[in-house]
Amino acid sequence: MATKKKQPPKIGKIELTDHEREVIAEGAQSEFFKVITTKIIPQREIQIALTLLHAGQDEKDLAFYKGMLHLMTWFGPFLKGEADKVDEAVYDNDDEDETADDDHAA
Repeated sequence: MATKKKQPPKIGKIELTDHEREVIAEGAQSEFFKVITTKIIPQREIQIALTLLHAGQDEKDLAFYKGMLHLMTWFGPFLKGEADKVDEAVYDNDDEDETADDDHAA
């Protein structure tokens, strides 16, 4: 019977504040973010893979470039996931007299 591979511990987990998530959410709708996720990241993945094929000499190189490829595939979905966590209800009540609590207000 096959056993499931144990996941490594999450050391240095990324914790974002509500304000930081709002900043990401605003950026995720921008043209800049679309260019990054649709053009630059996919082309960088190909660039890293080709570098491994041409310059990789041993298992250490394979592990290094495999880690770099993982970062490329992880980054875009991570940002989109954080942007999705922004509470849309805060922005839906703009017509009301009451204001929503602002976590980053001075």
